[in-house]
Amino acid sequence: MSSSHPLSRFTGPRRVRTLLMCVAIGGIVGGVAFTALGSDGASGISDRAYLVVLMLWVGLGLGFAWMRFRPRKPYDEAATRPKAEAFQAKRAALLLVCAAYIAAVVTPMTIYEALYRLGQATLVGRLFDAGLFLAPCGLAIGLITTGVYSREWGRLVDDELTLAYRAAAFKAGFAVFAALGAAAFALVLFRPEWAVAALAAVLGLSVTAASVRFALLERAAAAAA
Repeated sequence: MSSSHPLSRFTGPRRVRTLLMCVAIGGIVGGVAFTALGSDGASGISDRAYLVVLMLWVGLGLGFAWMRFRPRKPYDEAATRPKAEAFQAKRAALLLVCAAYIAAVVTPMTIYEALYRLGQATLVGRLFDAGLFLAPCGLAIGLITTGVYSREWGRLVDDELTLAYRAAAFKAGFAVFAALGAAAFALVLFRPEWAVAALAAVLGLSVTAASVRFALLERAAAAAA
């Protein structure tokens, strides 16, 4: 394949590696910010550290928006089909990792923050907590909907099976959302101070259900191929 082909510059699998690298860099820079800027004593982490990480997240978001919407030449579908199929397998694995992270780390941590620390947090700290919860959820939804890829690559990997899997995934997510939402509504009637924690559980587990459903369908299709 010619090195001038668009695929050679930025393939689907390479986008996954770039995404993981950006997340890793974000974690490193965030850790350095928290270490260097320190805390404000009894008030906890300094707002300056939160602001640095928030600005980093905004920069990453703008970078991925540019990669998605900047003009690109269409891919040669016949030549890139094997790459697209390999990418779909990697997408399923990454979705399972995201789902596990959301369900086992982000959602419980957000529930804890909402129950025990929300009243003590500053505005910047609350924005940080919101970003910490919503960013992984947005990444998972972006992987399901091709929102984190370029439009040209998204058209290539969006075959009929993918569209069917996406519909099934969102049906599973909506079922979990409806069931947990009803339970959360009943809970909040008696404990209104738990509203934010209940909402975090509903959103986090709904995204987890959709991600797992989509990933398992793609893995089953890849195994049957």
